[in-house]
Amino acid sequence: MSTQTIKVIPACSLALIAAALIPVPSHADVRYTMEMKMGGDKSGQDDGAAAMGGSIRTTTFLKDMRQRDETATDFGPIKMTTVTITQCDKHREVKLDPDLKIYTVSAIGAFLPAKQMSKSPMMTSKADDQGAGGTGKEVVTFTAKNLGTEKVADIQARHAMLTFRTQSSGCAGASDTTMKMELWTAPIKAALNCPERYSASRVIPNEKGCPITYEMKGDLAGLRDIFGEMAVKQVFYDANDKPLFTRDLREHSTAALDDSLFDVPSDYKEVSDDEFQKQERDKMMHSFMPGGKMPGAGADETPATPEGDTADGPAPTPDPKPEKPKHKFKVPGLPF
Repeated sequence: MSTQTIKVIPACSLALIAAALIPVPSHADVRYTMEMKMGGDKSGQDDGAAAMGGSIRTTTFLKDMRQRDETATDFGPIKMTTVTITQCDKHREVKLDPDLKIYTVSAIGAFLPAKQMSKSPMMTSKADDQGAGGTGKEVVTFTAKNLGTEKVADIQARHAMLTFRTQSSGCAGASDTTMKMELWTAPIKAALNCPERYSASRVIPNEKGCPITYEMKGDLAGLRDIFGEMAVKQVFYDANDKPLFTRDLREHSTAALDDSLFDVPSDYKEVSDDEFQKQERDKMMHSFMPGGKMPGAGADETPATPEGDTADGPAPTPDPKPEKPKHKFKVPGLPF
């Protein structure tokens, strides 16, 4: 495979389906687990994912035209599990919370190589902070270089180096970042390749109503081929070629899978995406509190009276200090 450049502008929902990209159903059920370790050599790194440590473990289940991803995130005090079901036959994705027994439905989004893993309650993107006025645009320039084959974990794998340059403007945020991913893949089906993942172009409003233009151009079949195989190992690098993340295959099985894994349980309640995110945030914050209570709360979980307050009312509020800019922690999206 020769070096090639593909300009991509990723999207998050409704798709223009490219007729030439017909999803190929799997001929056997597949289950595999990948574990991502955050950070490589942490020396000299004082912020961002590389300095945080932690891991993200994802188990993927594939059956016919459906896929289930169970992702366990562990960042010290932040521990959470997310479940996503992709129903290629219904052109939709379903996010579930087994603890709260709620779910939310959205259209299948495009492949997101360098934007965000998901709309997690603990992560934000620049686009989320932009207003509704004007328009926006995102471009990801994708380059793939074939490095031959190599044996990894006793599997003969295809070795490649991928480069993603993400440029955004307008209400998509102003940024220009580059990331590299070294990738080893095995000739085992590992993704549905729903056509929406690689559709040519679309215009999608963001959460605040601003229309953002997304496109994908180039050898879409070649791109689909790369990400349709099972990743055996991945190493992510920043613009200075420092390792940020490593991701390794932990287990792989072709045992038969139950159909119920790929449907929403009947006792789950459907909610809007905003409500789903709110309940996820509330659950995460509740998990931080000792015994599930707010700090200083009494037996009835009533918050303690703040220091300085009196029976006559709250103490005078001091002049607020200027807020420091909040660090935006963005995790690259994974198409597997």
